[in-house]
Amino acid sequence: MSERAITTEHATNVHSGTGEDGVIGEILDRLPETDRWCVEFGAWDGLNLSNTRHLIESRGYAAVLIEADPAKCVELRHVHCGAGEPGNLCGRAGNGRRRGRGVAGPARAGWHG
Repeated sequence: MSERAITTEHATNVHSGTGEDGVIGEILDRLPETDRWCVEFGAWDGLNLSNTRHLIESRGYAAVLIEADPAKCVELRHVHCGAGEPGNLCGRAGNGRRRGRGVAGPARAGWHG
């Protein structure tokens, strides 16, 4: 099998910052379709430099969006986990070292979906 390599020629930005939207799209076009779920760690507001937003908007993916910053997590939930996008899960998780907060999982972080 002589598949063409995925290179920077596939790089395009819709919401991503350095071509990830196009590269991820090309990879998914080559793989068999599955359940249409994606995950983003460090999702910020879910729009700015997002590597998953294009999948959500154009390919109908549901998402797990994780953000450690409490203020950005509130914004993330408002934009992506409200009535307009009921299939998504948004939450805050920390590593115990950021601003003195403990580890937060679904029960402690206030996951919304």
